[in-house]
Amino acid sequence: MSFVNPAGSRGPLEFSQMPEHQCSTLDTQSAREAYLSATERPLECHVQVGVLLPAGGTLEARLGKDEDYGAHRVGSVTKTFTTFLALKLANDGVIALDTKCGTLIDRKILNEVFVDPDAAAEMTLDQLLSHTSGLEYDDHLRSEKGLDLPTMDARFRLEGKAGKKYKHTSQPGDRIGSYSNAGLAVAAWMMERAYNFHKQGNELPLVSFAEIMKEELFSKVFGLSDDSRIAPGPSGDVIGAAAGDMTSSVRDLLKVAHALQQGEKYLEKHFGSEWHQTMLAPRDRFEHHGIGCAANQPSIQHAGLNYEIFEDGIGRDVTALVIFPLNVDQPGLVAMCDSNALGPLPKQIEFQDELKKMAGLEVKAKPADHYELSYFCPNTKGTQVFHGDAYVVTDVDPFAEPAPPRITLSRNGMKHDLLRDPALDMDDAIGYRDANKKPWMAISKGERKMIYSDYCLA
Repeated sequence: MSFVNPAGSRGPLEFSQMPEHQCSTLDTQSAREAYLSATERPLECHVQVGVLLPAGGTLEARLGKDEDYGAHRVGSVTKTFTTFLALKLANDGVIALDTKCGTLIDRKILNEVFVDPDAAAEMTLDQLLSHTSGLEYDDHLRSEKGLDLPTMDARFRLEGKAGKKYKHTSQPGDRIGSYSNAGLAVAAWMMERAYNFHKQGNELPLVSFAEIMKEELFSKVFGLSDDSRIAPGPSGDVIGAAAGDMTSSVRDLLKVAHALQQGEKYLEKHFGSEWHQTMLAPRDRFEHHGIGCAANQPSIQHAGLNYEIFEDGIGRDVTALVIFPLNVDQPGLVAMCDSNALGPLPKQIEFQDELKKMAGLEVKAKPADHYELSYFCPNTKGTQVFHGDAYVVTDVDPFAEPAPPRITLSRNGMKHDLLRDPALDMDDAIGYRDANKKPWMAISKGERKMIYSDYCLA
């Protein structure tokens, strides 16, 4: 393990300059022990952690391989930066958070891209950033040979011609929170069109979302290095640019944390007045989602999971975690790794908690009557391949013995009352039905506990 500590500074930060390094120590024993049990082959992987101290200094630690991790993908942490960009463009008069999709995108194009173009026209930038637009979960990834479309506008026009339209699972304005990568893609599309029209009067975007992010946010606001950029993943498809295609390094993420630690007023010239409240105010009925981060939190928090092909030609899950401070003297944390150690499973959550403790951040105990599980929708008729929302909360443990006859479940802003149905049971699954007689299956595979249904495919 190795440690470095850039000396802290108080007052305005010149982001082009990081403080000089000096040796220091950081108690990583508990975090390292949690990491060793959180993933397979931990010593073959990199985990690089950056801690922002209350006084402004930083500490870095490596918990896996003792070598610099470098710059890699940060997955859904990208969504936080997409929101920062939206705040800046709104402050610059380029677009407003309440701008509707239909005011920027021609109705003919909406008809081609969306199953419900009326709903699509009503989606606001704010709803898209806060997962309350009603759009389905994922973007439509395309990896056909020769796909090289730099702008979101060209990419969505291709999607319309391909005939695979985006669906709504609820209506914008219903305040139903449903995690949506597709929503972030549409948000980027809107910002791209607004920026080009505002800056150059171009009807069609010539400056891509990736270029806008680089120039307006990474360079002008945070002064980040070339390590931080938006680039397509292994598929080469630009569709994930706003939801998961940011690459960065621990050092650059610490620069961002340090800027945010200066307090709200320090970045008002870029993000506008009361931008903390703008990000953190809940948008959905269950008050889970702000824009670009979890709602009602003392800091800006986001985690990311993505896939990357490394120099050795082997593809691996890569994960990232950021807890950015909002106030002076508040600590922060950034972590990146080329394993799934920062994922959603119990051992990985324990590892995240130990990292928070190491950074001096509060770890809240879970209420006894509050059970958080992974929620998935199957994308095949089998039970082995899943995609879907991030979490579900139940009022009782569905895996108790005997299984409870009834549970109340909250899934991203929607409540469901489930009744036990033993007729649905399988070797590794416990069956329930909702009020519409649809099956819900609680699955336990070792320490992994999940609940799934085909609800989001309806």
